[in-house]
Amino acid sequence: MKDHIFRGIFLIQLLCAGGTALQSPPTAKLQLKNDYVLVDFRDVPLSFMNYSYNGVIRHTNHKYTAFVAVLPSSINNNFSFELPHGGCGNLGNTSQTASLRNCMYATNAGYFGEVDESCVGNLIINSTIHQASGTSRVNFALTNTSFVVGYLTNDTVIGGRFNWSQLISGAGWLVRSGIVYINDSAGIEQLPKRFVTEKAPRTGICAARNGTLIIVEVDGQEDISAGLDLYEFSEVLQELGCWQAVNLDGGGSSTCVYNGIVINKPTCRDTSEICERNVSSITCIRT
Repeated sequence: MKDHIFRGIFLIQLLCAGGTALQSPPTAKLQLKNDYVLVDFRDVPLSFMNYSYNGVIRHTNHKYTAFVAVLPSSINNNFSFELPHGGCGNLGNTSQTASLRNCMYATNAGYFGEVDESCVGNLIINSTIHQASGTSRVNFALTNTSFVVGYLTNDTVIGGRFNWSQLISGAGWLVRSGIVYINDSAGIEQLPKRFVTEKAPRTGICAARNGTLIIVEVDGQEDISAGLDLYEFSEVLQELGCWQAVNLDGGGSSTCVYNGIVINKPTCRDTSEICERNVSSITCIRT
């Protein structure tokens, strides 16, 4: 992780107390070749931390509120993706699933079918393959020793090359090796322009260069075009020290839960009403 994130975290902790719905992008074609990056775990000697802050996007002057969780060490022991009761094909709100799975900190995670409530893309939880769909969407994964971020063939997902502990498909490789990558990944993943440019709440997950896990949620309200587009969200993640970053489900799904309490302002109906949307998978941190 770049030094500025630690300076930023320290300063922020001193200063801060701790239209239509954003549609899931259409199902993507089968990924035909591997293109991924590995980031090794390093067990940075810091404790888990979470914080919120108010920021401004440099090039657009858009204001935003972000909620950040940082897990520097023992990542495989303390992090997983999780599903609601009944698994794929069932939904539950983030706080319910966090309670069910004993998560101290949780956010929404993967995309899901709007009609059949199915999981979308690849999903591996605690080394169990819940779905291997064959997709050109970017993946965020953990092995026993490293993060793996990028595009994976179905053979790579299920073929034994990696000893996966966690794996999920997103929509948009936002930061690649420290560089904003959304223009490239939107083309590769065939993301609709409106999906990329709409102002909306956002959720993302990333690996810092030093092997730290970072999860970020930014609030918004779609009916008044409040929130960030994916270019702006990429900039936020880059500034937070993300080396490889993936966009997860956003919009009214975006929710943060800490110790059983919803700490952000989720907008499940894409209006000013504060409410949790029922979602499929979540991120889960236990310490």
